[in-house]
Amino acid sequence: MTSIALPRRLVGPRVAGRFWRGLGIGLLAGLLLGMLAAAVLSTVVLQAHRDRVLPGVSVGGVALDGLTRAEAAARLEAHLPSISDGQLVLRAGETERVVGYAEVGRRYEHEPMLDAAFAAGRSGNALEAGLARLRMLANGAPLPVAVHAHDGWTVENIAREVASAASRD
Repeated sequence: MTSIALPRRLVGPRVAGRFWRGLGIGLLAGLLLGMLAAAVLSTVVLQAHRDRVLPGVSVGGVALDGLTRAEAAARLEAHLPSISDGQLVLRAGETERVVGYAEVGRRYEHEPMLDAAFAAGRSGNALEAGLARLRMLANGAPLPVAVHAHDGWTVENIAREVASAASRD
């Protein structure tokens, strides 16, 4: 009868060390390639939308991605609900005056909304802006509306008129 002696370990320590080193190098190379691909994608998105709103940007639920400034302004004007409807009631004693919101200057502030839409994904250093663009592609970038509540001097003048009429009564 013949017997064969087998080593206790089939894989020696040198082979195991090479395996882990190769795995580490592979993971590092994959990570670097992924970061390079993300940077290239972010740059391509930015260059493709040089004078346009970046993908995923919306203001008050109105999608603006891919539009020029003039097109975005027109879309906001067409799709945002009116905020000049409604009334303001001023009372002083028995005197009452009903004033429409449009009369006191209630309106959307289109320029700040457009500025914010065009700044989304373009501000900060290159790394921050690149990450913001990738986040916008994945999750979108909803922005709030900007509203000019009233013209202070108009409300003040109307209040003076109401107070003056109340003092005469």
